[in-house]
Amino acid sequence: MIRQTGKIITPSKNGSLRIEKNKAIPAPWYGLLKDVASTYKSVFEDNLLSVYIRGSVADGTAILGVSDFDSLAVCKASVNKDQFQLLEQFELTLSQKFPFTTSVEFCAYELNQVLTCPEYAPVRFQIKSLSRCVYGDDISEKIEEFTIKTVPDLCRHSVIDSYNYAKKIIESNHSTLDTIMICRWIMKQLVRAAFECNMRTGDFYTRDLYHCAKSACQHFPNLKDELWRSVELAVAPTSNEKEVLLLAQKIINSIQAV
Repeated sequence: MIRQTGKIITPSKNGSLRIEKNKAIPAPWYGLLKDVASTYKSVFEDNLLSVYIRGSVADGTAILGVSDFDSLAVCKASVNKDQFQLLEQFELTLSQKFPFTTSVEFCAYELNQVLTCPEYAPVRFQIKSLSRCVYGDDISEKIEEFTIKTVPDLCRHSVIDSYNYAKKIIESNHSTLDTIMICRWIMKQLVRAAFECNMRTGDFYTRDLYHCAKSACQHFPNLKDELWRSVELAVAPTSNEKEVLLLAQKIINSIQAV
């Protein structure tokens, strides 16, 4: 069953989008947060500048057994391949240690790239509008404001990159668990992107899947069944590779046509 719940972000007086960052993080999630921060510190050591969490955990609306735990780190210098591989291993380890979360996501970016590179605008949006700093130096004040009118330009390229990555994983030599995890991840990306690419005509922002799908269906009435099926698969993913790829491709085609 799809829950009709979630957080909606309304623009401030100057039009900017930001989550509430003053709510306490509940005890079950706080224990996971401490492990996530410790993991970043152990992997990057003195190169670590800051750690952010985003999504429902960051704004205090996380639901046990439904919500995932999204995090990202900003590093002073570049991050190497071995460090990325370590983070991937810790994603699985912490997901098993804290079964109340559907998944744990680690990401890491170099400070200069985040602040200066055009292709890192989606990361800047995450840090500025959707995240809260839980360790180190908060760089959000160095980042431009994002509004309802600027977000749609960010989503197209990022969701296409996400789709290509998911397709590569699914078509490679992988396990059933990999397919299930990538299904959950890409379905969330697609539903949110279908909402975001039409945001200019709206008056709110959200990452909640129910609200994203409901709004996206108004702009893509021909995708109503596909969008709600994507929400279902984001909550209860499948290992059916063909269904995942066909569903994703159909939604991507509509997003690209906007």
